[in-house]
Amino acid sequence: MADFREFLGAPGGSRAAKQPIVLPYFGGTRVDAADRRLRIDEDGLAIGWWQFRVEGRRAVPVEPSSPAPLDALPRIRGHWVDGWIVVDGRQLARVALPPDDEPPPLARACARRWHSGDLVFEALEFEDDAELEARRALEERRPIGALRGVAPSLRVAFGVALGGTLARELGFVVSVRELVPRAVAIAERGRDALREWIAELVAERQRAEAEAARRAKELRL
Repeated sequence: MADFREFLGAPGGSRAAKQPIVLPYFGGTRVDAADRRLRIDEDGLAIGWWQFRVEGRRAVPVEPSSPAPLDALPRIRGHWVDGWIVVDGRQLARVALPPDDEPPPLARACARRWHSGDLVFEALEFEDDAELEARRALEERRPIGALRGVAPSLRVAFGVALGGTLARELGFVVSVRELVPRAVAIAERGRDALREWIAELVAERQRAEAEAARRAKELRL
């Protein structure tokens, strides 16, 4: 007769309950399975796919693993830029678990949304002439205003990529999120649009620094 503890999941019960499970680790102190959240107590665990042994509400890492099947998870598609996928002309999604090898800028990419809400990279997809021409323009630091057949997601991704490259050449550090609202203008007009925005950005940062200094001075009084 089977031990009733196998059905209740009590200590010493089901062997299946103790079988390792494969989950993505995004950093922090927990991992998410389809039906529950598990605590991670180990420090220094590398981000990636891991095989875990479940002990109560704890997930104990066993070894790195190949990705779990992703077919049942929601998928997003768009164009890759600096660890993000531009889904359309407005939506931007950060890939929390990127591939080991950085995809080419402006590549068509797809990702799946894990149970935690984080995105895990799935695959690169077939490109057409628009991606190839846009990537060539990015290498040559020129805009794509005259390029035909450019999807909104590609145009925004290109503007982000070109804007970030040109800003670094000018000695400025700007984030992907800062670039998105200006990406279409940068894609259309290139350096001119970026210089106009950089001037506005410098003024905004100076005002913010002055305001922070004023508040700090008031607190000291």
